[in-house]
This record gives sequence, structure tokens and C-alpha cells, in this order.
Amino acid sequence: MGPAVAGEPVTIGGPFTLRTSDGTTVTDQTYRGKWLLVYFGYTFCPNTCPTALMDISLTLARLDGEADAVRPLFITVDPQRDTADVLRQYVQSIDPRIIGLSGEQIAAVAQAYGAYYTTRKIGPSADQNARRAPSRAGVRSQARSGDMDLLT
Repeated sequence: MGPAVAGEPVTIGGPFTLRTSDGTTVTDQTYRGKWLLVYFGYTFCPNTCPTALMDISLTLARLDGEADAVRPLFITVDPQRDTADVLRQYVQSIDPRIIGLSGEQIAAVAQAYGAYYTTRKIGPSADQNARRAPSRAGVRSQARSGDMDLLT
């Protein structure tokens, strides 16, 4: 039995409007003409998120001058704790080329990009929630044309 093949093209990604950690509003069109590496996570993530972002940073370093054609995006799934200041410090501590994004459309953007996350209560008050990124999370790569690929 051979591998499963989709009967129709699979669409990953779509239009979005989010904010950078300095408050600038950006859309998917802001990055048109660039390769996008899109990662969903949160700054309080103990292992997976910083490891994945370091992998992205190392990849950018290996690309050398060609890295200018790439825009790595870290979209927080925990905007309540990942304030603009926290997000800015977090991505800057890993690689200043990584752009931290937040906003009201996170759930819709995550769904459009095929990312899944859950919220889990870890304390008695409502503000003590933890975001859990999916175990099968991957980095989404968007070509200059807007087509998407999953990098694992």
C-alpha cells in the first residue's frame, strides 16, 4: 500500500493582521516576496519553543547572505502573558532577526496555518493558565509566491 495522497490541494496559511513587539501592525502582505518561517509558541515554553527558535537561528546563520530573503515569525499563543515587552526580550535573546507577533487573530491564524494549541489550567486563578503547543508542531515555510510547505 502506497502513501496517502490528498485528492485536492492542501491550503496552509492565509491572510492575517498581527502586531510586532514594537506595536507595528503587519499583515501577510507585509512579507510578500520573502520566505516565511512561521512558528507558534509562547515565551514561557520550557523546552520546545526555545529549541525550535535556536534551530531557526542556526539555519539563518548557515544561510549567510541568503538569510535576508527569509522572515522568521514567532507568533505567540499566550498573548496575556507574552506582552510586547516580554515578546521583544524573548526573541531578541535568541536572534534579533526573529519577529515576535501577537494580536487578536491568533486563534484564526493558528488554524489557517495548521497549528494546534490548548490552554490548560495550572493554578486556582484564571490567570494561571499554561499554553501547550502541539507535540507535532512544525515550522511553516511560506514561499515568496505565497505557497506553504511544512518543514519538520
